[in-house]
Amino acid sequence: MRLKVDKVASRTVYLNKDTFEEVRYNQKKLTPNLSELKMTVATTFYDATPMPDQSMTNLDFSTSMMGQVPSMNLGQETKTSQASNSPERHRKETIDFYEERPEKLVEEVKEDSLSESDLKQTEPGNFSKTTSADATPSQKKRREKKDAKIFECERITVRGAIWGEIEMSEKENYFTFRPLPGERPEGELYELGTMKHNFITSTKKKSWNYQKIRQIHQRRYNYMKCAFEIFTNDNKSYYFNVFSNSYLKAILSEFKLRNKDIQICSKETFMETDIQKRWIEGKISNFEYLIQVNMYAGRSFNDLSQYPVFPWVIADYRCEELNLNTRDEAEQKRIFRDLSLPIGAMTEEKRRELKRRVLDMMDMSEEEVDMMDKEKLDQRLKAALAEEDIFMFGSHYSTGGHIMDYLVRLEPFTSLQIKLQSGKFDEVNRIFASIPKAWEAYRLSHNTQNFKELVPEFFYCPNFLKNR
Repeated sequence: MRLKVDKVASRTVYLNKDTFEEVRYNQKKLTPNLSELKMTVATTFYDATPMPDQSMTNLDFSTSMMGQVPSMNLGQETKTSQASNSPERHRKETIDFYEERPEKLVEEVKEDSLSESDLKQTEPGNFSKTTSADATPSQKKRREKKDAKIFECERITVRGAIWGEIEMSEKENYFTFRPLPGERPEGELYELGTMKHNFITSTKKKSWNYQKIRQIHQRRYNYMKCAFEIFTNDNKSYYFNVFSNSYLKAILSEFKLRNKDIQICSKETFMETDIQKRWIEGKISNFEYLIQVNMYAGRSFNDLSQYPVFPWVIADYRCEELNLNTRDEAEQKRIFRDLSLPIGAMTEEKRRELKRRVLDMMDMSEEEVDMMDKEKLDQRLKAALAEEDIFMFGSHYSTGGHIMDYLVRLEPFTSLQIKLQSGKFDEVNRIFASIPKAWEAYRLSHNTQNFKELVPEFFYCPNFLKNR
C-alpha cells in the first residue's frame, strides 16, 4: 500500500533536451537576468486543467523519454488529428505557452513554512519548560505539556527529508511528528544527518496512535544506528532519523512503555521469526519472502540509499518461450541466473578480472601468483580485502542513482533524476530503456562499474516500463 495518485505529476510538463534549450533561449530574451529565473525541465507547473490520461501519448517502452514531448492540454480542446498529436506541434505549443507565461516557470511547488512563533526548537530529548511574557498562545500551550518528551529528528521520504521533532506525551495515547521552521542547526550532533540540499519543506503535522503500530524496525542512516521505521496496522511505514544511537534507544523504550505489544525488530531478530520456515514450506511466496528479508536487513521504500533489492532471475531474454519447469541442468543454466554468484562475478572472465584488480592493488606480479599455492593465495586475497584500501568491486549493486534510472518513468523518480542531472534528463543512451540490453551489459566482461540488481517494481509494477 505505497502507491497513490500523484496529483502534482498530472500538472507537470516534461520537455526533451532540444525543447528545453529553445525555451531557455526564448526566455532569455524576455528575462535578461537568468539568475532570477528559476526553471527546471521536471517541475514546470501551470494552472490549466490537468489533462486526462486518454489524451497523453503512450510510447513504447523501448522509446527514450528524451526524444518525445508528451501531449498537453493547455485549457484548449484536444484535437484528434495526426497533426495535432505530432511532436512538432507539441513543441511549438510548449514554447508558445511559456513565452506567454514566464511567471509560470518555477523551480518547485513549496508548501508555506510554519512561522517561527508557532514552533520552538528544542534540544533532542529535552522539552523547554521556560515561559516568556511575549510568547504566543501556541508556544504557551506547548510549554504547559510538562509530561511531553521531545526529540529532534528528520522524517526520511523518497522525495527528501523533513526537518522536525517527535513529541511523545505520557498522558495522550499518540506520538506526533511536527515539522520545524527554518533550517536544521549546525553542530556535531547533526553531522551525519541529511545533506541540506535534500531537505523539503512541509507544514503537515502527523500523529500516530501507539496501539495502531504493529512493528518498529531499527534502521541505519548514513551507516549509523540512529534511525527507526514504524509499520502501522494499515500497512504503511514512516522513517525517522534521530541522529544518535542513545536517542534511538530512548525513543524505542518510550514506545515499548506505551504499548507492550509493539515488536522491536532488527536484522538480529530475523532468525527468531518463522518467515524462513514458512517460505520453505511454500506458505509464502518468493516475493513476500524477499520483501521480508529486505525489511529485516534494514532496507526501506522510504530511503533511496537503502532501497529494497531483488535479484535478476532470468538469464535468457532472447527466446520468446521459456520452459521454466525443465529438469535438464544445461537448460536450467541457460534460462536461470546463478544466484550463488553476485552480478559482478557471473562469468569466469569477470571473476579473473576482479582477482587481477585485487592483485594489482597488492602489487603482486603474475610470477608470484603462479608460484604461490592456491590455498595460500586465497588466504592472502581475503586478508587484503579486509583492508580499507583494497576492494574488489568499484561500484554497488544498489544506489540511489540506480533506483532513479530504473524508475525514471514514474514520479517522484522522474523529478529526482532531473534534479540529479542539473535540470534535465540524463543522456539518452544512459537512460534505462531495455531489460534485455541492461542484462547483457551487466554481464559483459569489460563492464567493471555496473553491477545493478533489480528493484521490487520489476515484479509487481509494470507502469514503470512505459513512457507517458
